[in-house]
Amino acid sequence: MCRTLEDQLSEIKTKEEQHQRTINDLNAQRARLQTEAGEYSRQVEEKDALVSQLSRGKQAFTQQIEELKRHLEEEIKVRRFCHK
Repeated sequence: MCRTLEDQLSEIKTKEEQHQRTINDLNAQRARLQTEAGEYSRQVEEKDALVSQLSRGKQAFTQQIEELKRHLEEEIKVRRFCHK
């Protein structure tokens, strides 16, 4: 009976060591994934800032184009009037 208990204890210790290695591996994997998630989050923030900057630039160019169109239309009207 004593031998059986020793065998059981040895088996339990072996399983406990395996479980501890699994826990350590999972903790290391979690740490890596958290680092990756942080990096991806930072990249998303950078891309969002770039999209915002590009949107503002596009809006400014669109306004400039509309203003140039108005000036061109006015100039065309003046030239037509002068050529009559």
